Amino acid sequence: MVDDRRETRPSATGHALKVLVVDDDLHARRGLEQTVMAIGHKCATAADGLEAWGMHAAHPADVVVTDWMMPGLSGVDLCRRIRAEAGDSYTYVILLSALDDKQHFLEGMAAGADDYIAKPVDIDELEARLFSARRVVGLHKRLAARALALHRDSQRNFVAARLDPLTGIANRRQLAEDLESLFGTPYRLHHSAALCDIDDFKRYNDRFEHQAGDEALRQVATAMRQALRQGDWLYRYGGEEFLAVLRDQRLEAATRTMDRLRRAVQDLGITHPDSPAGVVTISVGVTELTPEVGAAEEWIHRADTALYRAKAGGKNRVERWRRPSSPSPMAAKAGSARRC
Repeated sequence: MVDDRRETRPSATGHALKVLVVDDDLHARRGLEQTVMAIGHKCATAADGLEAWGMHAAHPADVVVTDWMMPGLSGVDLCRRIRAEAGDSYTYVILLSALDDKQHFLEGMAAGADDYIAKPVDIDELEARLFSARRVVGLHKRLAARALALHRDSQRNFVAARLDPLTGIANRRQLAEDLESLFGTPYRLHHSAALCDIDDFKRYNDRFEHQAGDEALRQVATAMRQALRQGDWLYRYGGEEFLAVLRDQRLEAATRTMDRLRRAVQDLGITHPDSPAGVVTISVGVTELTPEVGAAEEWIHRADTALYRAKAGGKNRVERWRRPSSPSPMAAKAGSARRC
């Protein structure tokens, strides 16, 4: 029962709480409902603990005001279940009982209750407890919102740290992580890697300056990304170098893909007077991941060697890696000689 010696009145507590009143006594339940609503909060009711748990699981309440002794699921057991199944939200639980003794109070607190009110319920006392509940629930909501914002910021920072800020494609950090994952699985064969280098890019920058060079890099990266399949990986490997990992493509198919990509870059029509084609072009070296390749570094080195052959063969072309018949001094200098 609710002690109604004083008339109910509008609440000055501010933000309305979602309160769930649980009592197997119809008159007590209705009296509590009227009191909670008169204080200024929203209120739903349940006739026992099981009904209350179903309602709370479907639409979590901010505050549960529950009688202690009920058939089926007692108020204490309801409190334990709420605490055991709690997610990111917090529900403030107030236990009601005619058993006004210290042992029951301690048992309720041990079960996870936040407060304890002896029956009959005094309106002023209930309003004060709901005022405290509003502050606690509000604090938990603010903390949860802050934690969510921090998590989202962390995710954005994680992604941003793995993207090249100029071109918007993946960078060397992402490449290292992806290659580590790729080489860490037994099902890693028959992918292909293609190393691409913009031809005569230093001359382009010298003639048009770096702002135009940055725009050219962005356009080339976009064209390359659009020419690849959705499941392929593309990275900015160096200043004017890009690396493509062609997933589940053997060498023959990968060569055709990269030649299509080479044409897509040329078709951009970015004027380059110092290029034989008169526009910005790329040279490409392609290699397949085969059983004898033991490490990612070796795989990329093969693509790099093929790229050197494309540069030496006249640029604006695609070359495959070939097993050398004998060591070549020129091939040993590939890393420095071809970057032009």
